[in-house]
Amino acid sequence: MNFEENDNFESYSRLVEYHLGLLSSHEIEQIQARLETSQELRKLSDQVEETLAPLEKYEVDVPVGLDRKIKLAVRAPKVTADTLLKDLTTHVPAKSRTVFSRWADFIGTAAAILLICSAVTLSTDHSRKQARKALCAGNLGVLGSAISTYANNYYNQLPQASAALNSVWYDPENQTPRRENLFILVKRNYVKPEFFACPEDSSKHIRIDDSSAYNDFPHGSVVSYSFQNLHADRKFRDQQLQLRWQHAPTMPIMADRTPLLKKNRLNPNLPSDNILSANHARLKGQNVLVLDGRVVWQTTPVFGPQNDNIWQAGQIRNYSGKETPVDPSDCFLAP
Repeated sequence: MNFEENDNFESYSRLVEYHLGLLSSHEIEQIQARLETSQELRKLSDQVEETLAPLEKYEVDVPVGLDRKIKLAVRAPKVTADTLLKDLTTHVPAKSRTVFSRWADFIGTAAAILLICSAVTLSTDHSRKQARKALCAGNLGVLGSAISTYANNYYNQLPQASAALNSVWYDPENQTPRRENLFILVKRNYVKPEFFACPEDSSKHIRIDDSSAYNDFPHGSVVSYSFQNLHADRKFRDQQLQLRWQHAPTMPIMADRTPLLKKNRLNPNLPSDNILSANHARLKGQNVLVLDGRVVWQTTPVFGPQNDNIWQAGQIRNYSGKETPVDPSDCFLAP
């Protein structure tokens, strides 16, 4: 795929496919790379996103057991229109059959139209969610680049704020998570705050007029992603940071928001070991940023070189906001 900025029609068509999630992963990567270098293409991409925005209001649930019903229908004996009409009119008086036949034709046509419309709507809804998943992964990739740049400037360290040492990661008094570590990336101009909002998350955009006035995201801001917990004491934190860069490239360091948070409210209990982020509930999975900068889609929270549950500190199931990783190699993405 070759993008030519002077070919607006081709660019627009490709961007429509991109936002609807109709492209391959390789094509998505090409487009994302091009968007990073072309301001004109980014403007065109914003126009496409606005054009597709009306699809937001259409939410269609897939009927329960639809796949089973389709399989049964496929396996059922074939019925022709003539035999079906004959069965329908067997017990209908002769003088009524003409009208009944017309109604049967009408109902059959209406049913066919309804099925087609339902299929198109379901397909559009799924494509829209796939597109948002890709955009969400793109945001996470941008955050990964910011973390990498920060690490290059600060002796391979992850973003860390002194205020986060020996502190809780959830403030029960103000009922808000503490994200001073992540906010460093905004405060020091490594990334814009808008990238902390997943397109599938209803929080949408985070706008901060003057980041220098804050040490954390303003109260009420809903961040769509969770970062490696660095709220332990200094000695433990230093060991954690040192070991973090010695791990395999697939070590998770950030992902879609933890199920321990519902928006900004603490959800203190993990109901199961297989619970997923709510950001992409219908797609049943989450985007995960790993140590080498890649963003991967995972349908399980158990992931990484040590098969670690990314939402848990060790095997803890109940949380108050004070928990920290049980050892320096424990992956615990919170908040």
